[in-house]
Amino acid sequence: MNAIGWWFKSWFYKHCGSFLERGGGEESIPLRQYYHRHTRSIFWEAELIIPFGNHPLFRSLLGWMMPPKVSFLKLTQGESIRAYYEDRHVCQDILVPIRHLAETIEFFHTNFECYPLWLCPYRTFRTQPQGFLKPSQEACDYEMFVDVGAYGAPGAVRRGEPYDSRRAVRRVEDFAIAHRGYQCLYAVSELTRDEYRRMFDCALHDSVRQKYQAEGVFMDTYDKVKRPVRSGT
Repeated sequence: MNAIGWWFKSWFYKHCGSFLERGGGEESIPLRQYYHRHTRSIFWEAELIIPFGNHPLFRSLLGWMMPPKVSFLKLTQGESIRAYYEDRHVCQDILVPIRHLAETIEFFHTNFECYPLWLCPYRTFRTQPQGFLKPSQEACDYEMFVDVGAYGAPGAVRRGEPYDSRRAVRRVEDFAIAHRGYQCLYAVSELTRDEYRRMFDCALHDSVRQKYQAEGVFMDTYDKVKRPVRSGT
């Protein structure tokens, strides 16, 4: 049993790399610790914040401090750091039907060249009423999607080459719409209102806003996630 959740243990994705280099094998991990396998390293983003964070000496002496609270990082970052993360850093997820997975991975390589990639299966059900996500007309009761996520510094940035973050995000959004996918809206979004409503099924959202007379009182979901609101510009 490998209790990977202890502060002095290697970050999980680093452990996976070394595990495969040794030829693989079988390993058991406590379930709760598996759920939080990427918590200490903030997936693989902590290496950008603390490059020596996975060093055995740091883990042994100060590993208990990981991960730093994201709210604290945002509180202490200045405008220049915020602009850097927006312009020189990628943090994007899209849900795509599983049949488009191979094409999506190739697209992410061309658009971001940022590894590792996050791959997480997701089943969306046909419900009544239906929420923002829904299976295709051809599907029966459900449809399998995969969440493909890229977090970190794109290949062009690491090589010191020009990188247009807005254009890269726009390409992701266009790809998602063309393949009947969905953008995860915790991240920067360049969607127009029409594109947002084409990507997501807003029928239930609109009916609830109308029923409870929210128009003109509470922000629409699109207004909460569009770039000017999220970035403060």
